[in-house]
Amino acid sequence: MKILYLLRHAKSSWDNQALDDHERPLNERGKTDAPKMGKWLADNVKPPQLILCSDSARTRATIKPVMEAWQLPQEVLQFESSLYHANTLTLWDLVQSCSDDVDILMLVGHNPGLTEFANSLCKAFETENIPTSGFAAFSFDIKHWKEAEANEAAFETYQFPKNL
Repeated sequence: MKILYLLRHAKSSWDNQALDDHERPLNERGKTDAPKMGKWLADNVKPPQLILCSDSARTRATIKPVMEAWQLPQEVLQFESSLYHANTLTLWDLVQSCSDDVDILMLVGHNPGLTEFANSLCKAFETENIPTSGFAAFSFDIKHWKEAEANEAAFETYQFPKNL
């Protein structure tokens, strides 16, 4: 059994229009929502063994309070530049190339790719938009990540800050 978590970054700020998109920080709502989701995650799902996180400023700021809530060591976290605005094919590549030593994997990224990827995982899950700080969990009845395929996952849970 392999479990895949998807987390979209928290709400980011557009205050500084001159700032490169990659460097946009969280806005006030994002700074509130990320710890809120971190607490919910710590209370409701097992922590991942590996977190692959986009290297953008907003994903870095999102994952920090989540890791604190789970009390995870820094070694669990890897920044992955290919997650920055990754499409579905890139996300599948990351999942399928994950080490089989990892049973619970988390990807932290961006839309629209994250939503499109989530919708490809199983027929029981479909959304037009994973909102900022949104979380979805899926499981695969497989032994090796390379065996993960579209529409083969089981939907486990879905949560986002406005629902808490």
